[in-house]
Amino acid sequence: MTDPSGISCTTSSCSGERRAWYIHSILTGDGHAKEIRLFDLGPLFMKQYRELRQQLRKERLGLTARRSASDLVVQVFSVAAVFGSLGFIAIQAVWGA
Repeated sequence: MTDPSGISCTTSSCSGERRAWYIHSILTGDGHAKEIRLFDLGPLFMKQYRELRQQLRKERLGLTARRSASDLVVQVFSVAAVFGSLGFIAIQAVWGA
């Protein structure tokens, strides 16, 4: 799934990604520059952006860790099945079946 900013995200992280993109556009765009300087909002928005990106990174890392663990389990079973089959074939060949 891709949100309007072009960032690929899962359903649970889409709103966070959109909010981070919005804060980023406020900080880097020239449309809000005067207000941010006038009211000294730069540090506030930078802190919010940093915390939000850190939370999103943490969620993404957790998803990646869980996905990697499940992939590892599936691959271990696959390798065990392949070598089990090869072992069975080798034993059958040795016994002359």
